[in-house]
Amino acid sequence: MLNLKRPSITQLCAVFAILQGVLAAQVCTQEGCIKGKSSSSMLYTDRSSRNYLTPGTYPLYDDLALSQSSLSAPLNQTTWRNGESITLTYPSRPAVFDQAVYRGSVQSFSGLDWRADEGWKSLYLPQDWYAVTGDGEVLWGPVVDAGQLPSGVKTRISKASSTVCDPPCSSGGLCIPSRSASNTAICQCRPGWAGSQCEQCAPGFFGSTCKACDAACTVCDGGLSGTGKCLGTAKDASACNCAHGTCTTSGDCTCSAGFSTNTTTSDKKCNTCIPGFFQTGTGNCRSCPAGCSTCRLKDGTANTAICTSCRPNLTLNTADPARCVSRGSCIDGQYWDTSTTSCSLCSPACSTCSGPSPSDCLSCAPPRMNLEGQCVGLDSKGVCDSSLASVQGVFIANNEIGKCDACPSGCTACNIPSFSSVSTFASLQCSACADGYLLENGKCVKRCSAGWFLPGSADRTGTCQQCSSTCAECQTTSTSCTRCPLGTTFALSGLCVPTCPSGTIGLNSTCTPCHPSCSTCSSPSSSSCLTCPSTLPVLRSGICTDHCPRSSYFDPTSKSCLGCDWTCASCSSAGDGSCTSCADGYVLQGGKCKSVQCGQGGFVHGSGACLGDFVDKEDKRWIAGPAVGAVLVLVAIGASWCIRKQRKRTREQSQAFREAMEQQGPGSEPAKRRLAMGMGVGKLFGKDRVWTGRSGGGEAGVAGRGEGERKRLRELLLPSHRARSAATAATGEKRGDIELAQTKYQEAFPLATPGRQSAYLNPPPPYDPTPSSSARASTVLSSNHLLPLSSSHFRPPSPSYSYSGSSTPLPTNATSTGPGPSRPYENARAHLLRTLQHHEDDVDLLSSSQQIDFSLPLIPAPPRAMTAAIAKGKEEEEREVYRPQLVPNWRAGERAAEGQGTDEEEVRRLERFETRLSELWPDMGSQKRERIGEGWV
Repeated sequence: MLNLKRPSITQLCAVFAILQGVLAAQVCTQEGCIKGKSSSSMLYTDRSSRNYLTPGTYPLYDDLALSQSSLSAPLNQTTWRNGESITLTYPSRPAVFDQAVYRGSVQSFSGLDWRADEGWKSLYLPQDWYAVTGDGEVLWGPVVDAGQLPSGVKTRISKASSTVCDPPCSSGGLCIPSRSASNTAICQCRPGWAGSQCEQCAPGFFGSTCKACDAACTVCDGGLSGTGKCLGTAKDASACNCAHGTCTTSGDCTCSAGFSTNTTTSDKKCNTCIPGFFQTGTGNCRSCPAGCSTCRLKDGTANTAICTSCRPNLTLNTADPARCVSRGSCIDGQYWDTSTTSCSLCSPACSTCSGPSPSDCLSCAPPRMNLEGQCVGLDSKGVCDSSLASVQGVFIANNEIGKCDACPSGCTACNIPSFSSVSTFASLQCSACADGYLLENGKCVKRCSAGWFLPGSADRTGTCQQCSSTCAECQTTSTSCTRCPLGTTFALSGLCVPTCPSGTIGLNSTCTPCHPSCSTCSSPSSSSCLTCPSTLPVLRSGICTDHCPRSSYFDPTSKSCLGCDWTCASCSSAGDGSCTSCADGYVLQGGKCKSVQCGQGGFVHGSGACLGDFVDKEDKRWIAGPAVGAVLVLVAIGASWCIRKQRKRTREQSQAFREAMEQQGPGSEPAKRRLAMGMGVGKLFGKDRVWTGRSGGGEAGVAGRGEGERKRLRELLLPSHRARSAATAATGEKRGDIELAQTKYQEAFPLATPGRQSAYLNPPPPYDPTPSSSARASTVLSSNHLLPLSSSHFRPPSPSYSYSGSSTPLPTNATSTGPGPSRPYENARAHLLRTLQHHEDDVDLLSSSQQIDFSLPLIPAPPRAMTAAIAKGKEEEEREVYRPQLVPNWRAGERAAEGQGTDEEEVRRLERFETRLSELWPDMGSQKRERIGEGWV
């Protein structure tokens, strides 16, 4: 809550921050700025300056003073710094907004399945992007306000893509540019699609839409022309995380012959060949050549091994492929002993060897075979006895290398029928298969070969059967042809037909469907279309696409792309009223591109709108109110704060002055300085004027005053606001009494000169003990203090007055041409002089807290005029020009002042004089000193 009485620095800073946010916010382009704020999600926000920036290139060191770290963008745009400038990019992906000019909630591009229903108000499409709204209907470029599109244009977006990819992507993917500055893009394939243009089905998917095969099938009839039928087993060894082997009922894995588990290379079980074996190109483990401890597959071959290390007493030769040979020349049955550098005898079980032990045999004497250095026996089908070797699985005799070799990886059992010393390893026959394999004509395969089929379904293993002679290939049954024998017929839906229907092409005795993007074709390729479907109506270079080039539209009648009107950047049909986007400098209004004068800020390139359109309209309406309000609040806070601070300071100074006055008395130097400063009467006394009381004793005179007089003096010196207000009110209430007193005074003192309409009467001059007191009194009273009296009431009974037009003041003893005044008037004059002399010390107190209405003719002039006259310098006093005034004949008064007798009548007249004065000034009797102290006579 803001405290207006005593605002804190934090509150002031908060108000200034709000004011700055309202007044300092700007919406800017490279060309200029507009005051205000923007809620558009297209703009960058500079957190340090609260400015809103449109995309573009800005200098780093101009008035905006941009910093890359202080910039933020709601749509995750990127910024690029290049030397002394910074580039703010537009969003790299499309977005729709529920308000015009890219305001409101945002639905950003989310990938392949991005859609936008009807109802959006503005659309941003990056350069080279388009949005599909119907068959052959697309939108290009930014759409600032959907309400300005031509009537009939659909707004439901089913797809958005870029046109950068070349060749274009097929229907199985979208062209998505990279987010880097380079203008590169790739085809991002939808699930189930593969290829550089997303033109084919990925493994495990089939049909024109690349559907997924049954999960309970290890191999299905996949591909664009596939049927999706299961061609393999339902399960394989992957169920127990086995790479080469068979799953047990307990979930463990039994490795195939020649395989073992190496946890350092893979987390799968049975993933590598045992020592002395290598993995062939077909995935089988084969025995290394004789004498090799380890070997590997030679690059570019399927079954050729290269020795990498040798047994003891053997060395690698330089042949290709490398083999292990003896260091010396010995006959069969002997080996070269490196310790004696001579030939020694082998074990009787060995035909050749590398040492004297039976485990050092390189080849065995018939009818035995070498298995991991051991000479083992064989059965009639060539199966080796592996019980003597530390290996598991079935091994078969390989006469080509003279060693026992492992069965193929898919076989769990194998043999060579009618085995002999001349039998080849290729004549091997599998009799049982591992999980996921089918037994087909003595081999274990993943799927049946051409001319064979899998009847029904298979769980872990199965057996393929041969097709009928009427089919080159078949599925499910022997007569359900998928390819016919070579000739003039083509397989279609299990039958052999003479011709293929539309949408297919006869290829390899099979009616092969065209690519899904084509209606008719010359080959199954996506770039061999002859005609296009309605969803991809535009045929360009053998490829069916969903859009025409930007400056054209699709004409359903001619099924071709026609050019837009020259005023349109893109359009939906012919004519200048069918524009869907405009060039820079033009705005879309009701389907037409119209030139616009944007005014301040100009046109925002690439946005389709002026800079002023980005400034919130609500902000334009209410920004002035809060701004003015904030300014007024600040002014009020500042004024309140200053006033209270000044009052506090004044109270402190007044308190200090009051304490000093009470200690030193009202005649002290602080009191006189305060009086002179407050009234501007520094020249009244002069530099050497001394405060004197009635006794003439300086400070003693002040000390001789009563407590009431000192209190009144303090009130005069420091009048309070309450006292001034009360005095003003009292004056207003007594206005009627004053008018009545005026009338009575004029009746009592009818002073006038016959023949004159009005006259002026000077109030008696203040007392001055110097000889020239009368002159001084006349000098200090200017013509501003003359009181106008009606001539009809200004008729003295006996004294006569002379009119002096001279500018020189008359002395007190000046005589007139007429008879002098009677004694009562002389006594009245003497009484007034004594009164003035009695209050001479109070003439200094010319400050009054009462506000008097000076428009009344008998009210004395305000003390300020007297003060101003008194404040004049001595030279000004000498040059003071007095207005013509009536000067009474004071001779009779002088005689009265000398003490020449008074009678009873004169005393009564003097009492009536004082009574009438009391009627004019009711408080004169009790507060004469205060009245005279305030400047009244």
